[in-house]
Amino acid sequence: MKLPKPSLGLKLSFGTSLVLTVVFITIFSIIGFEKPQLFHQGRWWVLILLTVIFSATTVFLFTYSIVERPLNSMRRIMLQSEKKSFLLRVPVKTKDVIGDLGSVFNRMLQKVTTLDAFKIETERDLIMAQEELKYKKALEEKSKTIAKTNKALENKLREQSLLIDMARMLTSTIEKENLFQVIGEALTTKLGIRDFALFLYNVEKQILEVKALMGFKNPEAIKKITFAVGEGVSGQVIKSCKKIYIPDTHKESQYLYYKGERFEDGSFLSLPLVFQDNLIGVLNFTRPDPYAFSDEEIDLLEAAASQMAIALMNAKLYDTMKEVAILDELTQIYNRRYFYQILPQEVVRAKRFRKQTSLLMIDIDHFKLYNDTYGHIAGDILLREFAQLIPHYLREVDFWARFGGEEFAVILPNTSKASSKIVATKILDAISKHNFPKSSSQPGGRLTVSIGIASYPVDARDYEVLVKNADAALYKAKRKGRNRFELFLKPRKKKPVKKDKTKTDSDSGKVMGEVHHLFKTQS
Repeated sequence: MKLPKPSLGLKLSFGTSLVLTVVFITIFSIIGFEKPQLFHQGRWWVLILLTVIFSATTVFLFTYSIVERPLNSMRRIMLQSEKKSFLLRVPVKTKDVIGDLGSVFNRMLQKVTTLDAFKIETERDLIMAQEELKYKKALEEKSKTIAKTNKALENKLREQSLLIDMARMLTSTIEKENLFQVIGEALTTKLGIRDFALFLYNVEKQILEVKALMGFKNPEAIKKITFAVGEGVSGQVIKSCKKIYIPDTHKESQYLYYKGERFEDGSFLSLPLVFQDNLIGVLNFTRPDPYAFSDEEIDLLEAAASQMAIALMNAKLYDTMKEVAILDELTQIYNRRYFYQILPQEVVRAKRFRKQTSLLMIDIDHFKLYNDTYGHIAGDILLREFAQLIPHYLREVDFWARFGGEEFAVILPNTSKASSKIVATKILDAISKHNFPKSSSQPGGRLTVSIGIASYPVDARDYEVLVKNADAALYKAKRKGRNRFELFLKPRKKKPVKKDKTKTDSDSGKVMGEVHHLFKTQS
């Protein structure tokens, strides 16, 4: 076991005691030589020993109090300071060297304490700065995220607002032709599109046909273009019902440049118009720059295309319902209801432009006999064939409708009564020559019709009277043998004449409301 080294105070006290002992021994030795008799008395030795012990003890205690204790206290505080206990101080009770040393040490501790406090404060400030920087960075990231989210929300809100505005525009009309114009306005004013083409799918022909376009230098040539299913980009879209985006048409061989009618390169986007698995058409967009459509814009255009598909489907359903309402279910020509919508319009138009409009009322001769002989199914087949035959002898502006049963009506706009006779003659000749099913069993061995003709404003001042007078002429033709036409003639007013005793009243009178017979074929 290693013993601790003696302290400085212990060494001083030991040294001082040793010195005093030597001094006392020396003094007593001198006295002993001079007066030897004193040493023969034993008490002197005791006195010498006690004096030495007392002196040594006194020196030791004094040294311990003045040196050892302050140094031990300073040493203890130094050891604690080594463990970073800088707030302790050495007690200074004297103004000697040890007191000065303690004061110096205390001042050093004060400076160390100040430095340590500054260090602690600096570290705390540094930690706070680091935390603040971290929070600042986090806040900046959050701010960027919030700004990005806000921008996305603003874009979504703008898109939703645009789509709502488009929906209002698209629902403002249900007529297909008007809808094409509205679609163009919606794309240009709401979405900023300046170049597009709208194709509708013709189910019967299985082709895409141009119905609306904008931004083309040669629109008339583009309108004549059609695409078959699978042909070009548009044909592929209609085949797959999926969008196709070509960022750079120069690098895409499938792009047909609208079959050579448009040679500009750039970006091309083709979207299907589909509603509940109903294929309606294709909407194409082009821009002169490559990669001109962003993902967000494509999403917006897809949403707009969906709305347009709904609007076009509604227009198609409306056309279907309108056709059902205005078409005769059996013959698929216009019905009586629609006839009474068109005739007043033609009469008003004839009045405005001071033209004539003629009306032909046509009735199949002996149709009841045909029906009773061959049944209603055969009669329906005959009516359908008859309804499809007559339009071949009419103009595009003429109106052809089933008036009821076996009776039909033809409106001839801008046609005089004299010109109406030509049309009636063609119809009579065509019907008599046409080989209708089982027509040989009819009277005369063929199917025939009777026709009554009246004209506005010659024979009537409104459309109701016009129908009434044409019908009267028709039944006059029936009464006169059928297979003929009759013109309606207004009744002539009788002129007052003097009685002649040589003539009777019957010799000079004429039948009121006579219908003039102009044409008769063999029965």
